[in-house]
Amino acid sequence: MAHLISILLVITGMCCLAAALKPAFWIARFAANRNWHFLILLILLFITGYAVFLYKLLSAGASPIELVISLILGGGGVFVIMVISLSRKSIEHEQILTRKEYHSARHDSLTGLSNRAAFAEDLGEKLADAKKTGSRFAVLMFDLDRFKEINDTMGHAIGDKILRELAKRLKAIPRQYGRVSRLSGDEFVMIIPGQDESLAIEAANYLADVVEQPYILEGLSLIVDMSVGISFFPDDGDNQEHLLRCADVAMYLAKRNNQHYMIYSKDQDTLSTRNLEMISRVREALANDEFELYYQPVLEAKELKLHAFEVLIRWPQKDGSFIPPSTFIPAVEKSRFFNNITRWVISQSIRQATALNTAHEGFSININLSATDLSDNELTDYIRRCAAELDYPVSNLVFEITESAIMNDRDRAFKTITNIIGLGAKIAMDDFGTGFSSLSLLRDFPTQIIKLDTSFVTGMMSNPEDKSIIQSMIYLGHNIDRIIAAEGVEDKETADSLISMGCDLLQGYYFAKPMNYTETLEWLKLNRNP
Repeated sequence: MAHLISILLVITGMCCLAAALKPAFWIARFAANRNWHFLILLILLFITGYAVFLYKLLSAGASPIELVISLILGGGGVFVIMVISLSRKSIEHEQILTRKEYHSARHDSLTGLSNRAAFAEDLGEKLADAKKTGSRFAVLMFDLDRFKEINDTMGHAIGDKILRELAKRLKAIPRQYGRVSRLSGDEFVMIIPGQDESLAIEAANYLADVVEQPYILEGLSLIVDMSVGISFFPDDGDNQEHLLRCADVAMYLAKRNNQHYMIYSKDQDTLSTRNLEMISRVREALANDEFELYYQPVLEAKELKLHAFEVLIRWPQKDGSFIPPSTFIPAVEKSRFFNNITRWVISQSIRQATALNTAHEGFSININLSATDLSDNELTDYIRRCAAELDYPVSNLVFEITESAIMNDRDRAFKTITNIIGLGAKIAMDDFGTGFSSLSLLRDFPTQIIKLDTSFVTGMMSNPEDKSIIQSMIYLGHNIDRIIAAEGVEDKETADSLISMGCDLLQGYYFAKPMNYTETLEWLKLNRNP
């Protein structure tokens, strides 16, 4: 009986060692450690030793000592296969975790689409290949029009559901169009192969059919529009930054022109190479806090008391000179980066106005907004947050908007202006009288202040027609309950004439030039309202 048990134990150990070879070979193939190859050799040697011992058992009977040895050998074989099997499971588990981490690093958590990092890697590989082969391809960027309105009116949960439903549709698009990646928010991008524009345009039209199908959520049928921008390698750029920027510009133009898609064109791109360099410099200047705010007083005409300060941005240089706003503002105002400048001005203005109010209470801060700012769906929330964080009354804020900025997109401008007024701030129509729709804007837009254009004010004493126009504007403004402000007042004669005509507010070099923060504090100390 002991003899048979010994034989079975040795055979069990040999089988276990033989079974351990397969997972050991698997581990050795994936592990960088050469010790696993040495372990496989040891297992083979052990199997040989087990065979020799088994032959001895079969040739002769088993003594009590050989029974113990057989027990050890059987247990040793079981131990080896258990250790190696557990090692393989641990490695497989680590591989699963690694794959999950790799997937998470390259995919968006909300939609499951590849993310910005994955797209950058794909685009880098495509660029390298295209440069070697001389091939051409397109970068297609698109976002959802007025998607923030859905989030604001229906909640972010509904917005997330739309994005998840959209992602399902985008994952099912034909492979010939490439793979869609989510850059951020509601902005997506993809690489389109092909030497000509036809496939890119076909992809844009196909995406429109996919994206603009109704979304049925909580019993509602929602339609979401999209805008597409297309750029080509190597026509529009030979690196990732240029291709994405050109696609972004084309998408912006498509949105502005109310077109479904646009192919990038240098002729339509207001962001030239020189402008791009300026944008890069402005970006660095903003990050390094190089900009400075200047303040020009706006006075109440009757008593020449301080009413407000218009905030003006300046860019001082190391040599003591300034880069004028007329140089850097036009270069960046058509780009999305311009919103960052406006937000800096708003935040810094409120911060400094809080301190200036300790020297002189009761004045407003006038901040200029551009057409780009009126297209910023998050501007109103930003104003509200800044005022709340610094405990600054929103009623002390006046936002100056030109006619041309409003006419760029009347519907969106009307909504933004209405939202700003809803916060408690005021709106001033700047440079009034130079546009073609002045009277209709007065009727349709809820502005509280009208600022007469400088060109009329500076010429009014030498040109009777300018003076008559100003008189008519003041009369018209007062009859529709608007406050009338005149900027560009350069001398006492002009100031006195405007006061006699009933102008409410005056601003110009006759009273004070734009001043930096320190100079403004000194001016306030010398000009305290009684």
